[in-house]
Order: sequence, then structure tokens, then C-alpha cells
Amino acid sequence: MNRQKQKQVERYGRLMDKTTDDAVRIMVAKSARFTSRMMRSSSELVLDRHFDTLQRVIVREAIGLSVRSHFEGIASHPMANKTRFGLDVRQSTTFDRARGFLSGKMKLTAANIDAIEKLYKSSATRSAVDVLKVAKQSVGKAVKQFGISRAVLNEALGAAGVLADKPHLYETYARTQNALAFSAGRLEANSEPEIQAALWGYEYSAVLDGRTRPKHAALDGVTLPKESKRWKKIFPPNGYNCRCIAIEIWKDEVDDFKKQDIESVNIDGASVRGSADIGWDFSPDEILQ
Repeated sequence: MNRQKQKQVERYGRLMDKTTDDAVRIMVAKSARFTSRMMRSSSELVLDRHFDTLQRVIVREAIGLSVRSHFEGIASHPMANKTRFGLDVRQSTTFDRARGFLSGKMKLTAANIDAIEKLYKSSATRSAVDVLKVAKQSVGKAVKQFGISRAVLNEALGAAGVLADKPHLYETYARTQNALAFSAGRLEANSEPEIQAALWGYEYSAVLDGRTRPKHAALDGVTLPKESKRWKKIFPPNGYNCRCIAIEIWKDEVDDFKKQDIESVNIDGASVRGSADIGWDFSPDEILQ
């Protein structure tokens, strides 16, 4: 990967970290009232009701995060200053600027933006159900073992990652929704005829640190044309908390890259086949269909 592409990967990482951190702070603040009520629950039925309310709260916040990240994916596009997505990439790409830019350049109305929010409702809800199921199971197990008390619930909710000082479940949820929406926005931008005409394909880039899943690390360097059917199975993100990204390769630079369809690599003496996590073998733009 050349230096320009590496800078793009680094910029993406910083953007994902900032957007995720902002979302987690909001989720923690919005849910604090309900987690406090949970700790005063007198029965499992009451506890379940509070979990249902908490789910609605974080889904609502996740939809807003998804819309912001979708627009970020468009506004931070590497060809943004060459096409009708004409926002200079050196400018701030906050949600408000992206929304204002798109409203002006693409004539989006409030109704159009509301429609985009509705498209993300399904994925935000599905992900919330998945992550909160983990929390509910953790809390339920503690209650069955030790009974309901404020101390038991405080420890169980903290271990589940839904308290202000231990928000790791929110971090997983926010980063995942963030990455999905960002990639969907980028793919929407890439579907434009003027961008399609210049786009050759993508290079898969994994972070390659101690947190990277082996089967994601095995995909690092996969370089294929945009029409390759394999992208329908491996376009990142490829699981919860996935930090991988696909970098655009343009037709005027394709000679600098070598087409690589890597099936498996050797990691720590074992052959690892590159793939998405179970249930994640789809293209991010499919969540909008």
C-alpha cells in the first residue's frame, strides 16, 4: 500500500474513533436514567421492561449515528473534490456540514433525510437486539444465582458493559453501526456514474494488531476489481467491532497494484482462510435495500 493510501486508512481510523466516542458518550448519558432504574428493580419482569426501554433509547441514538456516518462516508470520499460530492476533504466532515452540503448539492429535503433514517431503523434495531441479548443473559444469570439486589444488579450491568464507567457494550454497538453506515455511504458515492467510470476496484486493509481476528488479517491485501463477486462476501466491516476498510483503486493508478485474490495465509503456523464472521458475509449497502 502506498503512502497516500496509508494516510487514507489512518484518517478513516481517526474518524471512526471520534464518531464512536461521541456516540458512546451520548448513549451513556441517555441511558443513565434507565440503568439507574434497573438497579432498583424488584423483579425480573420489571427488569425486562427496563431493558426494552433501554433498547428503544439506544436504537434511536444508533439511527442518528448511522445517518451521520452514512453522510461521512460520502463527504469524506477521496474524489469528493472532483465530482458533485464537491466537499473539500480538508474541511470538517461533521454530520451538520455533510448534511448541509448534501442538502444543497443534491437537493435533499427533510423528507429525503427522514427516508434515509428509516432505512437504518432495521439494522440499528437488529444490532441492538443482538448486543442487549448478551447483557440480558449476563444480568439474568447473576439474578438467578444471587437474587435481585442493587449490589448484584450494579455489578452485573457493569460486567455487561452498559454503565457509564464500563460502556464496552455501547462501544461495540456504536463502532459496528458506525462502520456499516460509513461503508454504505461510501458505496453509495461509488455507485455514481462519474465515479464508476474512474473506479477500478478495491484493496482490503486490516489493522493487523493484536486485536485483529485471524480470518480478517488473512484478507489484508486482497486486491480485486469492483465487479468481483467476492466483495459481496468480504466488503468490510466483517463483524462486530471490525476495523477493516476497503480502499478505492482508480483506473489511472491500477498499474501500481497487483491483483490478489488471497484465499488463505499462514498465521502462527496455521493456515487461515480469509472470510467474514458468521452472518456478516454481505455487502454493507444491502442494509439499505
